[in-house]
Amino acid sequence: MRNLEDIIGTPFEDILVGNEKDNRIWALESNDLLVGNAGNDSFYGGEGIDVLSYRRDPNGVTVNLQTGDAIDGWGNRDRIADIENVAGSTHDDNITGDDTVNVITGDAGSDRIYGLGDDDKLYGEFGEDEIYGGEGGDSIYGNQDRDTLTAKRVETTSEVAMPTT
Repeated sequence: MRNLEDIIGTPFEDILVGNEKDNRIWALESNDLLVGNAGNDSFYGGEGIDVLSYRRDPNGVTVNLQTGDAIDGWGNRDRIADIENVAGSTHDDNITGDDTVNVITGDAGSDRIYGLGDDDKLYGEFGEDEIYGGEGGDSIYGNQDRDTLTAKRVETTSEVAMPTT
């Protein structure tokens, strides 16, 4: 199919991929993967646990689930609603969660990741990342690169593995 601008998912698990146009993508029910590509896109997650992926973007992205705003890797503005999880690009990203449970993955690049509220899982992956937990009981994962991990509140034993040189 070509020249589509709007995509509506099914009640089942969907992979919904936009094109270079300004897309409106509705995930509906279930756990879905949404990918916008270029264009000023609007993403509506709906029921289930949904992932918004920017992995294919040619440059770093800025995503804020709290405000519902994003700038994709093409420099376009995206709108976000009812999305729980974000997968960043392979470049330097700035990703902020919201007050619900989020899984945020930075991928490659030197990323800044902010968890905000609830019990988040925050993954820096490759690159020199800065990862900040929020109010909840977050799980924060760096990598073998020089990462900065900041926890708001530590109530249990923390485990830090440092590579030997």
